[in-house]
Amino acid sequence: MPAKTKLARGLRALPKAEPNEKPNEKQIERFISAGDRPRQPGRGTSLRTRRAVGGTRVTIYIPDDLLQRLQTVAFQHRRSVSDVTSEAIERHLPALEGAERKASGAK
Repeated sequence: MPAKTKLARGLRALPKAEPNEKPNEKQIERFISAGDRPRQPGRGTSLRTRRAVGGTRVTIYIPDDLLQRLQTVAFQHRRSVSDVTSEAIERHLPALEGAERKASGAK
């Protein structure tokens, strides 16, 4: 039997992962702790991530426990921390803007 045929048969025998399988605690911890290590660029890549959607790079300072929660949610939903943060801000900002308008109208 040719080697290619054996390989193909072996791959078909592997169990398929569930498409929305939740990561276990060990995977989450590895993902979070990876952020503590300096990143090394791969061959032909830079340290700066290139996003399909444009945006501006911003630095924010948040408490460590909030960062860990943010990274956990991003990992569980298989999204970038940037995407999760942007969505949270988009959802919360209108409420803050409305409160600001009410406060300035009340004066």
